[in-house]
Amino acid sequence: MNLTFEEAAIAAGGKCSLKGKKISRVVIDNRKAVKNSLFFAIKGENRDGHDYAAAALKAGAAAVVCSRRVKGLPPEKAIFVKDTKAAFLAAAKYYAMKFPALKKCGVTGSNGKTTVKEMTAAILREKFKAAVLKSEKSYNNYAGVPLTLFKIRKKHRVLVLEAGMNHRGEIKGLVSGLGLDAALITNIGASHIGMTGSKRATALAKAEIFSGVKTGGYAVINAGDKYAGVLRAKARGLRVKTFGLRGKADVKAGFSAGSGELWVFDRKNRMRARLKGAYQAENAAAAAALAVLFGAGKAHVKEGLERFSMKGMLRWDEYRKNGALIIKDCYNANPDSFEAAINVLRDGRYSGIIMVTGDMLELGKYSPSSHEELGKSIAELAPEALLILGKMAAHVRRGFIKKAGKAAGAKVMVFKDKALLKKRLGVIAGKNKTVFIKGSRANRLEEVI
Repeated sequence: MNLTFEEAAIAAGGKCSLKGKKISRVVIDNRKAVKNSLFFAIKGENRDGHDYAAAALKAGAAAVVCSRRVKGLPPEKAIFVKDTKAAFLAAAKYYAMKFPALKKCGVTGSNGKTTVKEMTAAILREKFKAAVLKSEKSYNNYAGVPLTLFKIRKKHRVLVLEAGMNHRGEIKGLVSGLGLDAALITNIGASHIGMTGSKRATALAKAEIFSGVKTGGYAVINAGDKYAGVLRAKARGLRVKTFGLRGKADVKAGFSAGSGELWVFDRKNRMRARLKGAYQAENAAAAAALAVLFGAGKAHVKEGLERFSMKGMLRWDEYRKNGALIIKDCYNANPDSFEAAINVLRDGRYSGIIMVTGDMLELGKYSPSSHEELGKSIAELAPEALLILGKMAAHVRRGFIKKAGKAAGAKVMVFKDKALLKKRLGVIAGKNKTVFIKGSRANRLEEVI
């Protein structure tokens, strides 16, 4: 790495006795520490990195960034700061600024941000090959963003960075000072509404990503989103590009359920992408709109999207098991993403549908009504069975019965125990059935199959 311990310490707001010595790797997991690595002791929800400082030193770390004295950590090995999370991000931003030629884009939104980030990277790799760096998995918070920035190397030409949020001000903190060349917001939905209070407030929180874009950069907005006007107003001073499924979007896309083909830019530019539904076409339009700003052409878009796969992402992962079609969409869930998924299931290609659902989190006071509405939407799909897990299961069941009638209540099974749900699913998920599994990440519903 082109970074010394002294530079990192100063950027983090501390002092270091290691003069001129270069860092081999920056880590927050002591198990990944190697010789001459720098360990940041981050306090998380379940673990405190300070408890692993000594172990990091034993594994080879030359110094530890910490906010308090730690047993087994010699003072000369400690870089003391007030807040290790803030220090980690500040040091990462300083390091990123060492690569002025690197082009950088940021992606956020209520739904689809990880998928769009992955699609964008897939398209850009058709042009730049291994010179594209992206956020791994959903590394989009105070830990994930710095970890991604510290992976920048001289060979990289483009960075695709994902930014997430739980509260107002978080995205601004993540991206401020990064000098992004472009930032994209996929859409504004109900996710996080329990924390922000309204969709408009969510829009304003997501729009904070534009504060990290340099003068003359681009804001990429969903033309069909209800809050497009709010986002455009917050992008003042930036060049605005739009994407969508219809209307006057700069980049449009569509999906044909009959042929299974996706088109981007115009109907002549068709491709056999491994994507399902209109919402994935919208994601493809978003990725294409962002990628073309960095020099990608129509051929790069076509090749990148045709190669792109969501397998292993826990997002619409389709495969066969014991004769049944399994669709795992277990990474996250909110009212908008559930509705999009149900719309895909309606297109007639799926038979014998068995729905397995978990709670949608972070909806606050809107949670009971949102889960009841979900039950109504599922009822319209008329599945053969509905298996529900979670604290909000009764609300989903109530909504389903209100829409489908009391007699349909026999199709609904509520579980408090995941193991019992798994056992029942194993009995009814036979040949030619479609098992659709979706819930928020905390449900870990992939474990039922």
